[in-house]
Amino acid sequence: MGDHALYLIYWESPSAETYLYGTQLDYLPDRSVRFCNRMMPSGYPIQAWTSFCDFQRDRHEPQLPILAEGSRYRYRAYFREYPRGTVLLRFDFYDQQDVLLDTVMTEKKNGVFTAPERTFRYTMQLVQGGSETVLFRYIELFPEQAGIYYRILRKDPKAGELNILMPEPGKRMITAPDEEQYHHLPNVTAFSPGICETLTAGKSAFLRRLSGSYERVLLRPEGKRSLAAARELLTQIPNGQIRRWTD
Repeated sequence: MGDHALYLIYWESPSAETYLYGTQLDYLPDRSVRFCNRMMPSGYPIQAWTSFCDFQRDRHEPQLPILAEGSRYRYRAYFREYPRGTVLLRFDFYDQQDVLLDTVMTEKKNGVFTAPERTFRYTMQLVQGGSETVLFRYIELFPEQAGIYYRILRKDPKAGELNILMPEPGKRMITAPDEEQYHHLPNVTAFSPGICETLTAGKSAFLRRLSGSYERVLLRPEGKRSLAAARELLTQIPNGQIRRWTD
């Protein structure tokens, strides 16, 4: 994974560890997944992803990006569970001999972990902790230094206009736009797709602080889904307008 790449992890198909006995599993048009099982015992994996697999055996490609040993990464999970707080995230790190190096298990949907030295592969799991229903959208994974919500691409202190590039969600990996796409603009920021997910008081305050330094804020979505997110963000940016990505 590059220093400024953001990886989106979707629930694309049941893994070998998915608990299917008594499970209702619905794949929705927006790529989200609804998992229902009131009888599933706690401690079992609901779904699992891996960074390394044998295609001949597993018949699918790795679902997680490669991590750099000793580097710190941030994750942001976008799912809702009922009752709340009943799904855990678990990361297991292995060396080349498949010896377990470390385990990180947490209830938090936003956090940071360090890939241990000698990490060759790792897995990520949603672990049952008493939930009846889970509505899963995706999990973001990216280097900690990439920023929580956004990254500044160009800054001109004299300009009173801020341009916010909003990449289209649905891709596995999102990187900063090519400079050719924004070379004619003054202040330019790239948002992650999750900026509009579950707008909290903290995110709203962040957006107000960001936009308050400029006379005008132009939200520039890349496609239809990011356009919907841009319209949602306008509720938090009084001096905001929507323009096309390429205008």
